[in-house]
Amino acid sequence: MYRTTTYTRGATCIEITALPGLGREDAVEAAHHRFITTHWPSLGAAAYEGFRHFGIGAVIVHEADAAGTSTGVGRAFVRHQLSYAAGVGTWMRTAFGDAASEALAEELEAYDPREAGLFVFVREDEPPRVYRVESTLRPPQALERARALLN
Repeated sequence: MYRTTTYTRGATCIEITALPGLGREDAVEAAHHRFITTHWPSLGAAAYEGFRHFGIGAVIVHEADAAGTSTGVGRAFVRHQLSYAAGVGTWMRTAFGDAASEALAEELEAYDPREAGLFVFVREDEPPRVYRVESTLRPPQALERARALLN
């Protein structure tokens, strides 16, 4: 069953849908929702830029716990590295397993990249989690906003 949660950040409404069978509603999912809502303009821009350059696909969010590094900081942040994967291939089945690959393949066929972004969160200690994110700040608008900040 799909789980959909809606958030409001200022004038922007963000709807996050967790794909069925991939993870559960827990602290990890709540952290993913916080990351998505906090960074939506950048994530939406990344999703649309990936689509423009490579076609239908998903943003892969690699999470790494920085606690093991020798920074001298008592509470280190989780690091996030973004990449873009076009389509579902053998590499994705190998990396993420059949369940995540099948769920993502169905979403890739159904979603409109001008209206939503697909995100796969990957951690060493968790199975991958796939989210479809829609917002009143659509991915093309997020990309325009990101580019405007660079001018």
